[in-house]
Parts: sequence; C-alpha cells; structure tokens
Amino acid sequence: ILLNQRNKLIEEARKIDADYVLWLDSDMTFPSTTALRLLKHEKNIVACNYMKRTKPLKTVAYTDLNDWDSWVPLEVFDDLVKVQGVGMGCMLMKTDCFNNIDKPYFKFQYNTKQDDWLGEDFNMQRKLRNAKYKILIDTVLSMEIKHMGMYAY
Repeated sequence: ILLNQRNKLIEEARKIDADYVLWLDSDMTFPSTTALRLLKHEKNIVACNYMKRTKPLKTVAYTDLNDWDSWVPLEVFDDLVKVQGVGMGCMLMKTDCFNNIDKPYFKFQYNTKQDDWLGEDFNMQRKLRNAKYKILIDTVLSMEIKHMGMYAY
C-alpha cells in the first residue's frame, strides 16, 4: 500500500540520518542529473511539475488545492515557483521536514470543498505548509520530466 511504503521510507531515511529524500515515481522519466539539479537549489522542498496522464491535459501542480482548475501550466520562469501542492513523481525534500509534522505523514483525506479525495501527497504537503514550509517548483527541470502512459505526457 503506497501510504505504508511512503511512511516506512521516511522512517528508514531518518534512521540512517539521510539529509534528503528524493521521490521518483516508477512511471516517470527524468535526466540523470535530476538529483544534483534539485540539490543545487538548497531548499527544503523542491519538485518538478509534469503532465497528468489523462485528458484534458493538465499538470500536477496547483496554486489552490480547493480549486482543481488552479493547475500550474508548464512554463519556464527565472525563479522557483511557489505552489500549494504538487504530485510527488519528482520531488526532493529535506528529511528533517518530517520532524515538524505529525504521523502518519501520508494519509488520504476527503476534501469536502472539492467533493473529492485529497491524495496522500497533497495531504502531507498541507501539513508541511501549516508548518511554514514552502513547496517550490523548478520550472526549467520540469520541462525535461515526462509521465509515462500510453505515450510520454
């Protein structure tokens, strides 16, 4: 179960005193330099935006998790872009971020405003935002990330 695996991975990372956790989903393609490029930002949380594998085509980053139409287009900006939430298919996080949020770190939650489920990734990021962390997007690297399905999205 994905929730259990994500929670266990964080506990293992904390046991070995890992500075960072790099989340990469198995259905993603990315450059071999991805980890180094994300580390270079020296931020608590930095991720990539990429396309969902469904139509109509939208990305996985949102400026408002109460509005599924607030998705962030794939565009390049000079600076990192702040979002409320992003899919964790390509995300780097400082492990000590998890010292400041309650367990379980990952869980599903029903979003009554959207009449839909809030995924474990967005729910965990809500906790991090409440703990005053910023969730940032590397828009340059995002242009090189693909989400695999029937074709590369």
